[in-house]
Amino acid sequence: MRWPCDFGLGTLVGTETGEPAVATGEVYPFVLPNSRLWATATTKTWLPAKPHRVDEGVLPDIVAPATAAQLARGEDPGIEAIRHDLRHRGA
Repeated sequence: MRWPCDFGLGTLVGTETGEPAVATGEVYPFVLPNSRLWATATTKTWLPAKPHRVDEGVLPDIVAPATAAQLARGEDPGIEAIRHDLRHRGA
């Protein structure tokens, strides 16, 4: 979900999500009348507010990957990336 960024309401920090930004749902199963084969169609599509590649997850504005070792030490690269961004914004 990128809408906070797309509308200037926030900044996403972290790594790309594992799911695409474009998704479908509400699967409707039905039987084809001539072949009697089962088929499905979706009746809902979720689209991001701005154009987005369908083969990518949601991309953060600030990339801040975390390693297992960092997390084990209680470090949060996301928080550090936010602090760095705030210090260098020209404030």
